Amino acid sequence: CLGMVCGRETIRNIRAEAVVSTQSTGDVEVAQSVEQAIAALDIAGDGASADMHPEKRMKAAWTAFEQGRISQLRAENPSLRLSQIRQMLRKEWKKSPLNPLNQ
Repeated sequence: CLGMVCGRETIRNIRAEAVVSTQSTGDVEVAQSVEQAIAALDIAGDGASADMHPEKRMKAAWTAFEQGRISQLRAENPSLRLSQIRQMLRKEWKKSPLNPLNQ
């Protein structure tokens, strides 16, 4: 059990009112659902939350970048070994806008 939630109850069945207060402005908002509470806590204000840990997305982003680019580099450089192509990919990755650490 977690507080009053036990068994098969889901979060959708629970109707709780939450008061959200922001420290910077002192504004108080009342949220009737989890979605409203998340929207009230939105720091950016435009619906996009700040990415505090881009390194957590690094492996997936690298894999997508590698899969998309490796075939192009192989076609452009058929005489290079795979290790040489991967070196080229790493150099491109450091400068790429798809790299989460560059955003």
